[in-house]
Amino acid sequence: MFYYSKEPITIDQAIEMAPCLTATPHTTRSDRYQHVPTTDVLSALMREGFKIHGLTAANPRQKDRVGFQKHLLRLRRPSDNWDKKRAPELLLINSHDGSCSYQLMGGIIEFVCSNGLILGDNWTSVRIRHKGLHPIDQVIDASYKVVKEFDYVQDAVAHMQETKLDTDAQLKFAEAALITRYGTDKDKIPVEPDAINHARRNEDRNNSLWATYNRVQENMIRGGLSGEITATNGKRRKTKLREVKGIDQSIRLNQSLFTLAEKYADLASANDDRIAKPSVLANLINPNMGQQVAVAA
Repeated sequence: MFYYSKEPITIDQAIEMAPCLTATPHTTRSDRYQHVPTTDVLSALMREGFKIHGLTAANPRQKDRVGFQKHLLRLRRPSDNWDKKRAPELLLINSHDGSCSYQLMGGIIEFVCSNGLILGDNWTSVRIRHKGLHPIDQVIDASYKVVKEFDYVQDAVAHMQETKLDTDAQLKFAEAALITRYGTDKDKIPVEPDAINHARRNEDRNNSLWATYNRVQENMIRGGLSGEITATNGKRRKTKLREVKGIDQSIRLNQSLFTLAEKYADLASANDDRIAKPSVLANLINPNMGQQVAVAA
């Protein structure tokens, strides 16, 4: 399930939507597992001024994991808001079945579309294992490491906004984005670059790198676009770009796309000709791009 609200929600509302936030440790966990319910961590973060705005809970394949599964929360503080269009967010990831540690990273929310972006690999991401003493204190400390970079993130966004792209450059960026997900084999890429460069709202119809990145990110995450691929029998068949639903897959793809946009902005400023070569540009993000490293097709 996925939920996002422009207005903050309470912990009780979050629990109603995702009971896994209060789970006890899964039966597979040993005595060494240091259990702290996500709700306790949220209470501590809310005392620091953070408010819950988004919630995603994984859909586990194993039935015995239901109620203990991985979940992601998006939080923000009003004092951190940049302007009326977007704001930085703190992302908290956890589970109670041992599938992940506590993890904190940065994100950005675009208010016009509730489009949740996730910062790339160049920014702080902290993992805290379910072991040792005082995990809540560690989470709070980690949250401030992420927050400390928000001003620099705003500068990175401004750089992307100032970088203007003609139509051909936009399509080159979109092609590089598709390569980061599917690899270089065009027969396995279900849509053309112009499909994921399509604007869903008038607000996204401008020629900045930031707008291009947002269009591409939203279309690739939400999916639903029609296209064709070459089947194993060599014949072309109709298909659709799949929506990215999994928490891990969404994080990997989001991080790749944000890093791609950062790299593109830097190369454009330096007049580096690699920005005109999608496969080379994608390779800067995912060296093993031919292996569908970001998200399975």
